[in-house]
Amino acid sequence: MNKFIKLLLLLLVIGSVNTTVFAEEETAQIVEENLSTVMQENHIPGAAILLYVDGKPYSYYAGYANEQKKMPVTKNTIFEIGSLTKIMTSLLLAQEIDAAKLQLDDSVTQYLTELPSSFEEMTLKNLATHTAGLPFNLPKTIKDRTQLEKYLQAWKPIYPVQNKWAYSNFGMGLLGDVLERETHQNENQLYRKHILSPLKMHPIALVVPHRLKKEIAQGYDKNGQPINFSPLGLFPTAGGFKVSAEDMQHFLRAAIGLPGTPSQILYPM
Repeated sequence: MNKFIKLLLLLLVIGSVNTTVFAEEETAQIVEENLSTVMQENHIPGAAILLYVDGKPYSYYAGYANEQKKMPVTKNTIFEIGSLTKIMTSLLLAQEIDAAKLQLDDSVTQYLTELPSSFEEMTLKNLATHTAGLPFNLPKTIKDRTQLEKYLQAWKPIYPVQNKWAYSNFGMGLLGDVLERETHQNENQLYRKHILSPLKMHPIALVVPHRLKKEIAQGYDKNGQPINFSPLGLFPTAGGFKVSAEDMQHFLRAAIGLPGTPSQILYPM
């Protein structure tokens, strides 16, 4: 049978069934097959898969949010999303730029005046795009702001600003500091007011309210032992965001600009 006839038969088969049902079944099969494989290979106890196909939301939940308690993953399960936090932080920056309160080419030292002269050429754009020449992380010995300031006074760039891309939690943390300083609000307030509230998401962000703690997904280390959320540390804007599975789908909807996205999210996004 030649390729054209095979294609024609495929089109006839698709045309003879409800295409919406076909799309749902096909999507479910693809997700379930791949999710099962990934979970088994990586010893993942539970997962939530959230996506849109042709503007329609699909959600799939598998396994346990807590293996010991046999608590299943649901739409309400709260996950720590790690470095997806950087998308939230960058969106806050874009909102401030959209409101003409900040400019991408503003120097970091314009807002963090305590930084030494070695930071003068570093811009907000450099922080957001990992082109500031900053290290991946701070040394583990730095636990507070006093130690940080002492470290920065002696710090020298690894390479010139804008010269090379290098992923940096430190840089995204400094961007969070700039946003706090410029808006006179803490990072948790900013996330909740400017992202979560407009998208009708639960007011979680960096801190899970007591009433929602029962929904937190239990983390496990490589040996399968339970572990807690990562400590917020000095720079939570690099990786400390928590969000429910259902709310992450609301955010995804806004990220791809589907109808109904609030303008204060849509244009900066």
